[in-house]
Amino acid sequence: MKMVEKHDRIWAIYPEYFDSGITRHLGRRIRKELAQPSPTLDELFDCAKKLGLTPVKEPNIAYPAFWWKKKGRLLVRKEWSKSETLEHLAMEYVELRKTQGMPSDKKDGGSKETGKSHKRDYHKGSQKSWKERKKAANKKKSGKKGKKNK
Repeated sequence: MKMVEKHDRIWAIYPEYFDSGITRHLGRRIRKELAQPSPTLDELFDCAKKLGLTPVKEPNIAYPAFWWKKKGRLLVRKEWSKSETLEHLAMEYVELRKTQGMPSDKKDGGSKETGKSHKRDYHKGSQKSWKERKKAANKKKSGKKGKKNK
């Protein structure tokens, strides 16, 4: 099996693309259903190997959005488009996690990186609903029109 070389056409794939604790805005590239909590470079390497992508590990490389975390990256040959490659890897990764008996999904709904919940927390009575805000805005608009006409 020939290794991937620098002059070959390759994709760089980071574990953060598959992390369910990271939002799409922060760099997750896979839909939430296929994303996994805390993916590792070794597990992704095994999945890429099963798909025949001839992966190469680069362990001390950081994803640019998280420059302080050096989780590493994979270099794989371009067999498909990048989104198709990530989709195939994600499906293989889900199967790998199932066979290992590892958890496949986060249940708390929070973001591991930011520590914030994805859902908005409104205190009762302290915030108006969007309908109330819209109604108030319409009243202001209609009040201004009425004064101009008089």
